[in-house]
Amino acid sequence: MNLKSLKYGLMHGLVIMNFAGAPRVQLKNEENKIKIKNSLSLKSDTNIQTDPNEYIVLKINDRYQVTVLPDSIFTADGKVDQNEFTVRSIAILKGQIYIQDVPNMSLSSSDKTEVDLFEPLKIESDFFSFLTEKNQKLSLLIDLNLKNASLKVCNFSSDFKLKLFDHEIDQNLKPNEGVRFQGVLDKSGHVIYDILLEKRKVPQGKWAAKEICSQDQINTLFL
Repeated sequence: MNLKSLKYGLMHGLVIMNFAGAPRVQLKNEENKIKIKNSLSLKSDTNIQTDPNEYIVLKINDRYQVTVLPDSIFTADGKVDQNEFTVRSIAILKGQIYIQDVPNMSLSSSDKTEVDLFEPLKIESDFFSFLTEKNQKLSLLIDLNLKNASLKVCNFSSDFKLKLFDHEIDQNLKPNEGVRFQGVLDKSGHVIYDILLEKRKVPQGKWAAKEICSQDQINTLFL
């Protein structure tokens, strides 16, 4: 087993695994930006902002990790129980994130019991909100540009269904497939939705044709 993965695997909750530059990390219960370092465990709701040429890698839970890429804004919300912070939802507010399985992790039988009990993780943005399924593998590059109301998702793992809230058309993405959605902004710069009965909503806009995504797209982001 990779010893670095083992080290982070033994640390529960939201943990900083790696970073470049000086990303701004703000905890909900702290007024000032905290001084970050590798292996730092974050104990409350967290807001993260990166400038160009900065990134930060976070272990979200025993299953997933997220890389917040340059010029992006990301939040993680959850609950605190006996001084342990459990992430319940993550959101991309701007820019790019890459969410994937924690690499090189091998779970013992006791670890598997904890994973079985783990609540689904909500992943959301202005265009979507979905819950992860039990044992779901993820490797998604999500690119959100709210200046022109566009969303692009690249899938690098097993088949993945992308659903935009209550939009009637879903996109079934195979490995190394991606798709773009072009939304519409109002005069204030907010995404426009069609509001349906029972508080359902559909973002206005249209899907583009599916395209091929390459793992090299992720590698070049760190060059």
